[in-house]
Amino acid sequence: MKLLRKRVTLLSQDEMYLGMFDLPRGIFMLSMMLVHASFCFFPVWEYPNSPQLIKKIYLAVFSYFFDGSIPLLFLICGYGWRKRSMKKAVKAQCSELLKPYVFVALAIMVMTVLYCLIGEADLPAYLRRYLLPYALAWETILPSSMENIGPVWCLVTYSFSSILLNAILQEDSEWIRGLVLALLVSAALLLRDYVLPFCIVQTMVCTVYMYIGWKMKKTGFLTKDVPVYLCLVLFLFPFAASYNQFALFSTQLWPRGGITLFSSLVSGIVLLFVFLKMNRFSGRITEGIRWLGRNAMPVACTHTIFFIWFPLIVPIYAESFSQKIVFFLLLSAFYIVTACGTVFLITKLKKLAKKNQAISTKG
Repeated sequence: MKLLRKRVTLLSQDEMYLGMFDLPRGIFMLSMMLVHASFCFFPVWEYPNSPQLIKKIYLAVFSYFFDGSIPLLFLICGYGWRKRSMKKAVKAQCSELLKPYVFVALAIMVMTVLYCLIGEADLPAYLRRYLLPYALAWETILPSSMENIGPVWCLVTYSFSSILLNAILQEDSEWIRGLVLALLVSAALLLRDYVLPFCIVQTMVCTVYMYIGWKMKKTGFLTKDVPVYLCLVLFLFPFAASYNQFALFSTQLWPRGGITLFSSLVSGIVLLFVFLKMNRFSGRITEGIRWLGRNAMPVACTHTIFFIWFPLIVPIYAESFSQKIVFFLLLSAFYIVTACGTVFLITKLKKLAKKNQAISTKG
């Protein structure tokens, strides 16, 4: 009992430094690409020959990380958020986030046209399949004739969540802020079964997560001392709350409603501390993951393009479990190499262009 009452420091002051979230962001991006690759062949609990125990263990571990990934991302976003005027907030989101989204949408449209022209496919049908979802930023359960917008839904959600959070922070009263946040969660749960544009439902929930991240910074939560028993409860709670279920934020799937949203938040907080503790590790692998975290937005945009189009251009079929494993590893490597390689190449070209411009200016 004394051990459970003992207090531990979550993070020391030495562990708080600029860039400490690069590794957690990088792990999120890496796991996102792995999960997207797995969607083509798994989840394993639906595989008919898998033992029941393996299904349950896999689902428990998968749901813990999967449920906590989106709250983890928006906690980090909220932690670094700064209040500004509404005009500056709207302008910043339009220039920094909505522009990359428009670029991805245009790239998807161009690839659609080329695919139809080369393959002699039905161009109007394919344009309807992608144009309307991207025009309205739909990322939910759509008719089979339409495609979701892919991972860039996070950009749309972050953009609108940032603006909404900035509006909430204009109000100094804590109880009014709390009331607004509670109304956002309630509205999201009521509207989760509807197909709404511009990721409205996801924005309502993720604004709350961003506010909690912002509050964690203001209160110094990351460096507080907490009892061991509280850490244990927080670690185990998501396993019980998400038993045999998992959340899917992109399609507004929260099986147990508010309980799922809360358990996902707890999972995100636990994962955040675990990943921050991993900053003590150094080496080529961790530095590569940190680079991925620093370039999260361009990597997400590039990955979206390959994620949407590669399975269509190169259909992959696997029947046996061993085939699924092999193809999963190959597709994971393809997603990681193409997304990271493209961003790395563009970054190098930009640096080279700036260097040449500087030389020509001096000349």
